[in-house]
Amino acid sequence: MSSLNNFQPDYAPAPGALLLEHRKANSLTQSELAIRLGLDKKTVNQIENDHHPITTETALKLETVMGLPAHIWSGLEARYRELP
Repeated sequence: MSSLNNFQPDYAPAPGALLLEHRKANSLTQSELAIRLGLDKKTVNQIENDHHPITTETALKLETVMGLPAHIWSGLEARYRELP
């Protein structure tokens, strides 16, 4: 039996990179996104640079503002933090 179906990547995309991509695609500055999320600009910057985790609360806010479901944000965060 082939092991092709058992591929387990040893990397995870950084959730901050996805946030940056979505923020720019929506023509938002960090300040504008921070206001919409009810966060400060420093926190948005830290999330985008993967120095601050996306909490469940933040994932729910991102779902509302960015349209990507909270479970996607939370799943990316979990996978990113669990890999070395």
